[in-house]
Amino acid sequence: MSPIIHYKSRYYTGPALKISAGVQVSEVYNYLQEQNCTAIGGECPSVGLAGGYIFAGGHSPASSLYGLAADGIVEASGIFANGSAFTASPSQNHDLYWFLSGSGAGGYFQIWPLFAPLKSESETLDLLKPFVAHVDRLKKTHPSLAYNLTTSTHPTFNTAYKALFPPIPSGTLQWSSRLIPKTVVESHKSALSSTFRSIFDAGATMVEAVMTPSFKASKPLGPKSVLPAWRTNVIDFVAGKPYNDSAPFEQMKADRQFITENWTSAFPEIGACGAGRRGILE
Repeated sequence: MSPIIHYKSRYYTGPALKISAGVQVSEVYNYLQEQNCTAIGGECPSVGLAGGYIFAGGHSPASSLYGLAADGIVEASGIFANGSAFTASPSQNHDLYWFLSGSGAGGYFQIWPLFAPLKSESETLDLLKPFVAHVDRLKKTHPSLAYNLTTSTHPTFNTAYKALFPPIPSGTLQWSSRLIPKTVVESHKSALSSTFRSIFDAGATMVEAVMTPSFKASKPLGPKSVLPAWRTNVIDFVAGKPYNDSAPFEQMKADRQFITENWTSAFPEIGACGAGRRGILE
């Protein structure tokens, strides 16, 4: 990771950070906080910023405000399989630059933190009022329903990130995901809610990362190969089952197929986007 430089081109002029493979987002956040800057990076501290994360788009707690990590790529360099070096930018090897800017890389329920960048505590509470009022109405018919609402403010992105996204406990999950656009949330609320509940009742570990990395938020430099579904996304839904190292491979394969065919494949039936991914979360 290099010191912050002043980058200048016909497409962008301003501060930039050169990051090599192996650098984790927690290292980038810590370094940039000292420079009174920040970057678009992953939620898990151990995510490598350069590589599969950013080349697959790269979503962040701040994506609704600043877009995807791939939107901020001003230049990329590397080595081809034949040993020759390359540099790609909007003005040099622009087709390779487009490809590298988002095309991809070779049983409880918890409401994750509401991350509200550039909002005061009172503004954040105003945003939550409709949701809190709805939960309070539900409590009248479901007395056992309980919740604890707390707020906190932080001077920088990095301090907020550390407070709201602690290190993930060790363990493994097989997971699959689905991007859900705003149109589905607005037009199919009942069907979407029923689908979430049925997946949860079936024993899934669920994560819903709510963000809208639209073109308006990201202001990308030139065309990007990011999956178009990200631009209308509001929920990145992830469902998983435990990965058992001692279980037969065929059992793990069957579990993975079950997740894809019975959980994340349920959303297209209600009009949700067909875009998704699957893998092993460690």
